[in-house]
Amino acid sequence: MSAFQNMSLHAHSSHRSWRPGALSGRTLTAVDATRCDECSRSGPSRSQSPLGLVTFAVIAFLAAMSMLAPSHAFAADAKFRLPPREAFVGSPSVIEVTVTNSDKLVAPVFPEVDGLSFAASPEQNKSTSISIINGTKRETRTVVMRILVTPNREGTFSVPSLTMQVDGKDYRSDPFLLVAKASDSGDLMFAEIVSDPPNPYVGQPTKLTLRIGMQPFRDPSINVTFGGGDMWSLVDIQGSSWGAFATQIAQLEQSRRRPTEREEVRGDRTYFLFEIADAWTPTRPGEPDFTGIEVAASWPTSVRLVKNFFDQTSAQIRSVRPLRVKASVAGINVRPLPEAGQPASFSGAVGRFTVTATAKPTEVSVGDPITVTLSVKAQSDTQSLETLQPPAFASIPALAKDFRIPADQVAGTVRDREKIFTQTFRPLNDSVKEIPAIPFSYFDPATGTYGEASTTPIPITVAVAERMNLSQIVGSSTAG
Repeated sequence: MSAFQNMSLHAHSSHRSWRPGALSGRTLTAVDATRCDECSRSGPSRSQSPLGLVTFAVIAFLAAMSMLAPSHAFAADAKFRLPPREAFVGSPSVIEVTVTNSDKLVAPVFPEVDGLSFAASPEQNKSTSISIINGTKRETRTVVMRILVTPNREGTFSVPSLTMQVDGKDYRSDPFLLVAKASDSGDLMFAEIVSDPPNPYVGQPTKLTLRIGMQPFRDPSINVTFGGGDMWSLVDIQGSSWGAFATQIAQLEQSRRRPTEREEVRGDRTYFLFEIADAWTPTRPGEPDFTGIEVAASWPTSVRLVKNFFDQTSAQIRSVRPLRVKASVAGINVRPLPEAGQPASFSGAVGRFTVTATAKPTEVSVGDPITVTLSVKAQSDTQSLETLQPPAFASIPALAKDFRIPADQVAGTVRDREKIFTQTFRPLNDSVKEIPAIPFSYFDPATGTYGEASTTPIPITVAVAERMNLSQIVGSSTAG
């Protein structure tokens, strides 16, 4: 008898997909106690393994031999694997049905059980195994199907037998009990929102950060620990409510990245801490309202080790339970701007700024328009200029006594760290010699006091207007 006659050839074809909240055999690479997301970088590849090349050659030889050997087919069969007794509300428990050598399958009719919903998973794992023993080829075709049983409320449920027809024969599962309870996150996961600075003023540009802490999943029985990448993949992006952080999450998803990650010890627990940052400008004092931000995840409840075609070991998630946590606000208290010492010209600017001004033309007649351009420059890269308002030019006494200025608020244009405003000034008489310094008041949160920046006066020459009286000047300036 040839040495090859007692060897078995196994050729498998599998189709798996996974999403949070639905079990379908997700696989994570794992070797011994090494974190799963590190193993895929360190595991052997076929091109690096001489053994893999030899194995491939042997399989190719056996495949050729199998074409010449007589075939023997096994009878059809079906086996049910029931889920654990413990279940969680909203999380599917899985009845696994393994069917072998079937030519015709009839989908089962699901029973009606108050508080439970039944569904067939769209995923099917199919494989074919060919063995050659004593010159006879034996082929086994296997289909693994999954029936999802999801509790909609807490309670104890009696699940009757399920029947599946395989090649005209009925196969029945044993009846079983499910005890469903709410899934409490406990200390497995938390979410919190922090700000820098922790107690900003109204209008102060602030860095807002959503922190998501997740304990690494561990299964000592099979010596598996999940790494940071594996833990983040458990987060249900679509099922979470991200609130102010929705744009940042969408950008991470589009670029196939995960948030910044670090390890942090809290008490006797170690967490992977994922941080998503956003710029925020508070608009009212007190504790901010972030009650709508919630993070959902699918936590593994059952994991097994499997080997692929090249003998690489990986951890496969078999069942999960849902977790959902509300983000807490970690001591953020927005302070109001002080009323004491607030300048009359203050227009709400918070930060530190410098201002410059230009005017064109500088030689005009009484009542002619002069375009004044005011540039306000932030002293910090974090300053938000979109909502910055200019000073009320028409309300500044030094300007109002010599110039007719529209009272309407002007819009500005943001360019890098500057915001530029333009306004029309019309001199009222020929004694005006300059556009005086324009003050720009701001509140400096670093010192907790108000400050003021001013432009340099701009010399101008104003000639007497020919055949123009005061009413014409007023009418012209009112027109813009």
